[in-house]
Amino acid sequence: LALALYRRYESADMRQAVALLDEAVREDPDYALGHADLAECCVQMVCKHWDRDDAWLRHAEEAARRALALAPSLPEGHRALGHLLMHQKRPNLAMSEFHRAVELAPRYADGLLKLGNACLFLGDASRAEIFSRRALSVDPDDLRALTALVLILYRQGRHAECRETARRARAMSSAESTRCLSLRSLIAQPPTSRENRSMTMAR
Repeated sequence: LALALYRRYESADMRQAVALLDEAVREDPDYALGHADLAECCVQMVCKHWDRDDAWLRHAEEAARRALALAPSLPEGHRALGHLLMHQKRPNLAMSEFHRAVELAPRYADGLLKLGNACLFLGDASRAEIFSRRALSVDPDDLRALTALVLILYRQGRHAECRETARRARAMSSAESTRCLSLRSLIAQPPTSRENRSMTMAR
């Protein structure tokens, strides 16, 4: 149930997922995957700008490090710690964690997606595209990966491909989805350099 709530990517659902996972790891303190998923849910609260309280990141760090202490080869633990490190403004350390997650599970779509996002953040759009397309090859219906690809194409100035990919993303998304970003504007017209910088910062 917690993962189903997490995958909706809405504030109320993510809070409920955190509550359920908190309860799960209280009942079983050695539940490594539960700690890892809890860490990721907590980071998402900040990542999606639903709540900027640093307490979410502190809780995430405790949970992620507990997960990896219990299971050092758990891909989800490295994914969660990497995401946390991105929000702690330590992207190079985050990259190492994302790479480790993908080394442990080469078809781990979320690890591939976050590795692509980190590459884009560090200015390497070509590698970002490779990892985002790999994530889509694992899960073609992942709206997050498709949206990431939109941003990568946007950044590279590949406007026709960007608009076509944005159309695919909008066709998959619900009107109220917080993950759609401003896809309608991408379909309507190419980005300006100012908009390009703004969207890169937003990721």
